[in-house]
Amino acid sequence: MLLNPNKTPNVPNKGLTVLIPQDLTNTEDPANTAQLPAFPTLYKVVHCLTRFIPTNNYKRFILKNLQQTDKCRYGCQDSETIQHVTGGCQAFAPTDYKERHDIAAKIIHQELAYKFKLIECKLQYYKYTPQCVLENDKYKLYWDSTVLTDQYIKQNRPDIIIVDKGAPESNSD
Repeated sequence: MLLNPNKTPNVPNKGLTVLIPQDLTNTEDPANTAQLPAFPTLYKVVHCLTRFIPTNNYKRFILKNLQQTDKCRYGCQDSETIQHVTGGCQAFAPTDYKERHDIAAKIIHQELAYKFKLIECKLQYYKYTPQCVLENDKYKLYWDSTVLTDQYIKQNRPDIIIVDKGAPESNSD
């Protein structure tokens, strides 16, 4: 959809989210298959940046479809909003959120390994794969290792553990 800069569109003042659906709506093709872009990843990024993804919340409250539920389509009882889908939906927690978390942890792991001279050079973050244990004469760096404790701890697998071999050991009697 090309907008004529000399003509103001007759659209309620709801921002960019009102203009985008008009581009994607194709009444002759109910599945909108002819309108899908060639690069779906870029498509997702653009829609996230413009804060328009046709969530159930959007369909119910912006498009005023009162027969549409605003609950998450992935089984949660929360309202399906952009914020919920990108950061709070339990359906994505074991996979997508963990992957995003691990990418950030890999960057920190590489920085620590380089700082403590456990690796000689840095790689691009997406090429770096942490080793389970990196060690030199002063430090030991663990990645995603289970910690054995005297008492049961549910979260006993921290992402990163660094041990300073020169520091005195703590004794908690």
